[in-house]
Amino acid sequence: MELIKPPLHPDRFPDELPYGYLKRLAELNQYESPAWLFRNLSSRSALQTSALSVAELSAADWAGNQSTASAVGANTQHLRYCPLCIAERGYWRSAWQSWVSCACTKHQIWLVDRCPSCHSRLPLASTNLSHCACGARLAEAPVEIIDSPVEQMQMFLDEGGVPDGAYSILPKEHGLDYSARTALISLLCNWLDYPKLTVHNFNRELKQCGTARIHLVNASELLFLPGGLETFLFRLSQRDSPEYYTSLILKLVLRLNIDFPQPCFDTLKHQALSYWVHLRKALDQEQGRSSDIADLWEYAEWQVLPHDPK
Repeated sequence: MELIKPPLHPDRFPDELPYGYLKRLAELNQYESPAWLFRNLSSRSALQTSALSVAELSAADWAGNQSTASAVGANTQHLRYCPLCIAERGYWRSAWQSWVSCACTKHQIWLVDRCPSCHSRLPLASTNLSHCACGARLAEAPVEIIDSPVEQMQMFLDEGGVPDGAYSILPKEHGLDYSARTALISLLCNWLDYPKLTVHNFNRELKQCGTARIHLVNASELLFLPGGLETFLFRLSQRDSPEYYTSLILKLVLRLNIDFPQPCFDTLKHQALSYWVHLRKALDQEQGRSSDIADLWEYAEWQVLPHDPK
């Protein structure tokens, strides 16, 4: 398969979605489909494969080989977008397509993934760069302002940094790559609903902006709101029986120990364990049991080691 150089071929923007660039080339050259840009194309559906699009564009020196945001957790079937960016720039950003990408930090608004007129989701293959298949302009979608923790989490995801002067439970020099940042946000989004949501159902919720929003707000407040971790753990403590919700806290720290052993998570883990110790102590007192803080700490620290407790 070979990407054919069309008559009109502006460079790809550094943050442009590869498939979106193919869409832009096709529309500029008045081609019916991006498939017209390829010789020996096996199937049209192959164009939406992130790795394939990047590989083909990398081989085309005329396309302006730009770096592309990671496709980790990429939503490759439907578009999510910032209406104001569409109105100003007219191209699709790679960062919008991450499952845990929820906001535009330039305009401080939530991303959307539905047509403002027919309210249907927007398949990448059949959506115009700036219009739904029904003819409605994507730029006319209503906008909603995001809160500060959501904006800070989106900046953390996109750029890896913690804004100056902003509260964060992680240190500025955390050293997490894009894949790790995506995995962290996904884990925190899921944990308040664990195990009510299966992995399949949870991933489906994250893929749609409407159902993803509450999960993303919970994760952003934990990471970037003073007292956010305590609020998050308190919500966990409202789940079912005391034995069940206290075990959820330990399981969360165990999962963090397994997936995120980096020192930058030590404060988060320590605070979560401290919360569990004092919660367990209070529960023991209510039930007339005697327990020692030091013994509880020792038990908790052993339980969250990355091994299978017997």
